[in-house]
Amino acid sequence: MWGRNILFDTGWDGSVLLQNMSKLGLNPEDLNAVILSHQHWDHIGGLTHILEKSEKLTVYTPRAFSENLKKEISERAEFVEVEGPVEISDSVSSLGEIEGEYSGNKIYEQAVACKTESGMIVVVGCSHPGVDSILARGDSLGKVSGIIGGFHGFNQLEALEDLNLIIPSHCTKAKKEINLRFPDKSRKSGVGLILNI
Repeated sequence: MWGRNILFDTGWDGSVLLQNMSKLGLNPEDLNAVILSHQHWDHIGGLTHILEKSEKLTVYTPRAFSENLKKEISERAEFVEVEGPVEISDSVSSLGEIEGEYSGNKIYEQAVACKTESGMIVVVGCSHPGVDSILARGDSLGKVSGIIGGFHGFNQLEALEDLNLIIPSHCTKAKKEINLRFPDKSRKSGVGLILNI
């Protein structure tokens, strides 16, 4: 399963997603898998555009996604409902469904762990279950050395101390504090950021 092309989340606007992919020289027809972190519109809205372009997709969602959405996806792609950790390729695994809270309601989210020579890099959507909970789940599968993505309202920065790479993005409210506390470990994120890990 080496060499799989995996997209993590799709943003809310599929047209913007396809434009960005084109600018980066990425063809949606070459995708093998899409992993959706959680069922908020700004993470799944572009899925229909990807489904229209690819005939060989496997889509991974948390088990807690709505039954109607899971049914719609399964009619257009191979569908995998994630509950516990799932291997997606030789070097990428879902950490499984992790429970959190958003605006007083339960929410379930998955993150992925990418194996590298220096440890696992965890990629997150919004981290509604808490960065500390996600890192703990990652550590149960192997040593986590970095994290990339949205940390939402997370501010327990001591949980990041042992990491070598920290890339806060998207909804992270404490970006400035993270960058000040970890100047040698943190990096700015943005569309088109390429990491060789």
